[in-house]
Amino acid sequence: MSDPLIPQPGSSLTNFRAMFNIVLVAEGFTAGELPAFRAACASFDAKIRTTRPFDTYSTNINVLRLESASAVSATALKVECGPGRGPTNTRFRAHFCTQKDSAGNGIPRCVDGDGPGVVAAIEATGLLKGMPYSPLVMINNSGHAGAATQAAGPTGGPTRAIAWFTLDTGWETVALHELGHSAFGLADEYEYDGTAAVPAGAVASQPNVSTAATTAALALESETEHQVWASFIKPTTPAPATAKKTAQTPPPDSLASEPLAPGVTVQDIGLFEGADRHQLGIFRPFADCRMRHTAEPYCPVCEHTIRAGLGAWELPEEKGSSFVTGPATHVFTLPLPGLAIGTYDMASGAVHLFDGFTAAFMANLGPPDLVVPGAGLPTGATTVLTFDAPGGPYAYTHSFITGARQLNRFAQTAAGVTIQPIWDTGPAFGAPWTSVSLPVINGRLHTLGYNRFTGEAALTPLDLTDPNQPDLVSWRDPPDVWQPGWPHVEAFNLREKLMLLRASDFGMRDVQSLLPLGTRPVSWMPGGTTEPDGFTHHFLHQSAGGPRLIRYSGISGRLALDALRPDGSAFDFVGARRFAPGGLSFLGQEAPVFSTGIVTQIPPAIPVRILAWHHAPSQTLRVHAMVAVSP
Repeated sequence: MSDPLIPQPGSSLTNFRAMFNIVLVAEGFTAGELPAFRAACASFDAKIRTTRPFDTYSTNINVLRLESASAVSATALKVECGPGRGPTNTRFRAHFCTQKDSAGNGIPRCVDGDGPGVVAAIEATGLLKGMPYSPLVMINNSGHAGAATQAAGPTGGPTRAIAWFTLDTGWETVALHELGHSAFGLADEYEYDGTAAVPAGAVASQPNVSTAATTAALALESETEHQVWASFIKPTTPAPATAKKTAQTPPPDSLASEPLAPGVTVQDIGLFEGADRHQLGIFRPFADCRMRHTAEPYCPVCEHTIRAGLGAWELPEEKGSSFVTGPATHVFTLPLPGLAIGTYDMASGAVHLFDGFTAAFMANLGPPDLVVPGAGLPTGATTVLTFDAPGGPYAYTHSFITGARQLNRFAQTAAGVTIQPIWDTGPAFGAPWTSVSLPVINGRLHTLGYNRFTGEAALTPLDLTDPNQPDLVSWRDPPDVWQPGWPHVEAFNLREKLMLLRASDFGMRDVQSLLPLGTRPVSWMPGGTTEPDGFTHHFLHQSAGGPRLIRYSGISGRLALDALRPDGSAFDFVGARRFAPGGLSFLGQEAPVFSTGIVTQIPPAIPVRILAWHHAPSQTLRVHAMVAVSP
C-alpha cells in the first residue's frame, strides 16, 4: 500500500505535466507526529508562494505532501560526525556528516539518506511516475542541516535530484536554498569547505558561478545564464568586484572580511571572487545571496535562473502533429467550444477551422474542416485578430494595403461554422497599420495601430457595432510620432499596466509602459536591450505565469521562448527548440503564422497549451503540445 500523496490547499492531483511540482516528503515523523509534518508543509507552502520569484508563478506551482510515516522518530538524531549520531532506521535512513571538506574532515550539516527509496515511495502512488517533480525531504530534527543529492529512480525512470533539510530555526529558507540546488542547478556561493583556490583548469557550468575573470570572457561562455549574467553587469563595474584578496583562515563570510572594490555597492551585479566552496579563482554574481547565506533573498542572476526554469515548463515539444491545409498567411485560435485552430489565406479569403483536440493529439489524421463550405473573411487582410466577446467569437481584420478594417462574427450552426460580416469601413481609413494589437483599457478592447514606415500610432476603441470611433490617444503628427522601423510592435496588459513590446529582426528589443495614456515610447538607442539577431517572427501570448514571447527564425527554424520579468522591465530567455524553417508565407518577416490556445486532453481531462503554426513550403498546419520539461 502506498503512502498518501495529498495536495496542499490550492494545489491539485491533476495537470502535473504543466506544473512545477514540489513533493514534501516526511522523514522521521512517526504516525503520531504527522500533524506536525502537516503544519510544517503549510508553512513552506505559504513561504514559497510569497518568495520572489516564485510568487509570480504561484498558479503554476503544485505543493504536495507524502505522508510517509516512520517507525521511529528522527528527533534523536545528532547533527555531528562519529559514533553516537542516533538511529538510522527511520523510513528513509536520514543521517548526517555525509560529506568531507578538503582536509578530509566530516561536515556535520551535510545530510543524506535513502534517495532511491524516496523516489520509489513517491512513484508508488502512481500519480507522478514519468512526471516532473522535485522531492524535498523534511527531516524531523531541530539541528541545522541540508543538502542536495542525486538518486536513481525505479528501473527505467530518470535520476532525480533530491533536497534534504531539517527543521531548525529559519528552516524554510534552508529548504529554498536546497531547492535552488536540486531543481535549478544553482551552486553554493560560500567559500568554505573547499581548497583555497579553485583547481587549475576547472570549468564552472552552474548558472551562478564562473571561472571567467572578466565580463567579456563571461559573455563568451557557452552557458546561457552566464551570458545573461554578463548582460546584467554595468560597464563601469570593475572585475573583480571584490577588493584584491588572498586566502584567509577562516575563509571570508561577510563584507567585513571581504571588502568590495572601490565604487562597487552591495546592489551591483558583477564578478565577486569567492564561490562554490573556494576563495580564489571563481566568481559569484552578487555580494550576498540565498545561495551564500540562506536568510538572504536570491540575487538577480539566481532569480533569473529560477524564472527561466519555471517558464521552461511551457516549452513546446519539437515533435508534433501536422496535416496539409493548403496555402495560408495567418493562423489563429477560437473557442468554438473548446478550441478551434484556424488558418486564413489573404489571397483567396479562405478560412479553415480544425478541432484543437484532434489536431494536437490525433497526429497526422487531417481532421475535418469545421467551416461551412464557401465561408471566409475579406481578401487582402494583413492583420487577423480573434477575440471572444458577447455574441462572438469575432475576427478583426485590417489591410495595410488599403487601410480597410472589418469585423466578422463566427457562429456555430448545425451545418458547421459560419462567418457573418458585422461592419466594413472600406478602403483608406486613416493611417494603414503594419502592426495591430488588441489591449484592454478600462475594461474595453482597443486597437493599437503602428506604421513602421512613418512612426504613426493610435489607440482606438473597438466597438462591436460602430467602426467609426475617435482615437483615445493618437501619435500621428510630429513630434509625437514614434520611432519608425520596428517590424513588430504590440501592446499588452500586465495586471493594471498597459505595456508595449517592440522587436526587430536585427536584435533590438524593448518593453516599456504606455501609462499614463499619451506617453510616447522612448526611442531605442545603441546600448539598449538586444537579443541575438536573425529571428524573423515574434509572437506574444499570455500563459498562467505571465506574458511569454516566442521568437522564431524562418531561415534556421530556431524557436526561442522568453518570459517577462515580474516587474515588466524586460523579457528573459527561457529555452529553445528546433522547428522546421520556412514558416513565413508570402508576407515574409513577422508573418502572423503562430497561435496558442488551451485544449483538453481526453483521457484524462487535463488542459494543455498548444502551439499551432503554418509551414508555408509544405502548406501544413503543425501543432505542438507545450509540456513540462526539466529546467
